[in-house]
Amino acid sequence: MKIGVVTDVGTLDDKNFNQFSYEGAQRRGGSGRHGGSHRHP
Repeated sequence: MKIGVVTDVGTLDDKNFNQFSYEGAQRRGGSGRHGGSHRHP
């Protein structure tokens, strides 16, 4: 399973929706057989 997070004008450490969404995806997608990656546009 692959999980994607699309952010708005904020960053991944904005202490708001973007950060909470990214952290949730990391917890789910970064564990066990589900790999994770991150890239900046």
